Amino acid sequence: MEIYYLLYFNLIYILKINNNNNIDIIDTIKNNNGINLAHVIELKNENLVSADEYSYEIKLWKKNNNNNYEQNIVIEENNRIEDVIEIKDNIIAYDVCNNNNIIFYDLNLNNKLKTFNNIEVNDGYICYKRFCLINDNILLYSNKNKIHFFDINEYKYIKNINVFDRDNSLFKLNDNYLLTGSREGNITQYKINNNDIEKISIKKGCHEYKTVNFAFLNNEFILSSGDDKTVKIWKINN
Repeated sequence: MEIYYLLYFNLIYILKINNNNNIDIIDTIKNNNGINLAHVIELKNENLVSADEYSYEIKLWKKNNNNNYEQNIVIEENNRIEDVIEIKDNIIAYDVCNNNNIIFYDLNLNNKLKTFNNIEVNDGYICYKRFCLINDNILLYSNKNKIHFFDINEYKYIKNINVFDRDNSLFKLNDNYLLTGSREGNITQYKINNNDIEKISIKKGCHEYKTVNFAFLNNEFILSSGDDKTVKIWKINN
């Protein structure tokens, strides 16, 4: 069963598509004391992690025996959180605006493993997917006109590269290719070469303003969304 998550202020709606291609709401989680949820991700163990941009909190929601979710861990920061990703089993990475921090956090130990300082985090673009795992070793993070590389096995910063566009949203197409969507509305394709990426092509003006996010439609098509209130369908070429 394919599960989807819809965020609305302090609510998480858990959705599924039924046999008639209609959407059913199978559960609703209320983020108590939360104000505006920015992201929710499903961990490999089916628990959920949510990030609230105004209460400055990350919460772990554990799935109980009744398939309902209960709040378990609350991580409190002192500024907005833009994005969160699971980098290993029960280990997450998230960013903190204005503090300019990237943090690796172990949910099992309920402890920060590593804090990277001076990684400038843009404020105000909560829909962007700034993190992306390109393989079992390398985590990418996008900000302004840079893409940063982190080693997730040794928890260390590797390097950054300059890119043409600003505020890129990252999307791994497959094991060989990475897409980025920019504030300028462009989509750039990169080749994944082991632990590095190489720019192949750029398609300009895909959206009138920001290309915010990507999603798979099926094995043949992907979707891109933009601040121009459009969703566009793209065919994946072999």
